[in-house]
Amino acid sequence: MKKLLTTVFAVALGLNLSAQDNCEPSPDLNEDGVVGMSDLLTLLSYFGDFDLDADGIWDSVDDCVGEYDVCGVCNGGGVPEGYTSCDEFYGACGGATFQNYHGFDYNIVQIGDQCWFAENLRNEHYANGDAILGELSDSEWSSTSSGAQAIYNNDASNLADYGRLYNCSAVGTLIPVANLYRFFL
Repeated sequence: MKKLLTTVFAVALGLNLSAQDNCEPSPDLNEDGVVGMSDLLTLLSYFGDFDLDADGIWDSVDDCVGEYDVCGVCNGGGVPEGYTSCDEFYGACGGATFQNYHGFDYNIVQIGDQCWFAENLRNEHYANGDAILGELSDSEWSSTSSGAQAIYNNDASNLADYGRLYNCSAVGTLIPVANLYRFFL
């Protein structure tokens, strides 16, 4: 047994063991020059994942495993036969009938080449997340120079029908930041 271990050691020490200079793909996934714990955790998170369409995005996080057609449909067939455009086939706003904005679903309509909310805004926050003042008395509403919002007649049942009412200061802040009533596809 001693002779066998000595032979194995001798053979092992006699081999020219050297590190690879170029390893493709690099195990240094975050390219910081060190193969560290974050690289290993990232590698392990991809275990069992695939990139079937070879677009460089793992299928588990890829919005489209395949290719988008001219209409923007994943693996779609393009403009269907008998139609002259994607809009003609899919209808106004790409076929969407509502848009979720800040937790509320709004019906949408197409006006010209833009899609707009078909309802009044019900948002209580600016785009940055700050709350818009609310529940003010008539005198507070009239005297404030800050942005404010209210529900018509202070009756919560009016929210669905009328949305929220905003004073000039709130609207002046909301419009440039949030592009309030419209969105583009």
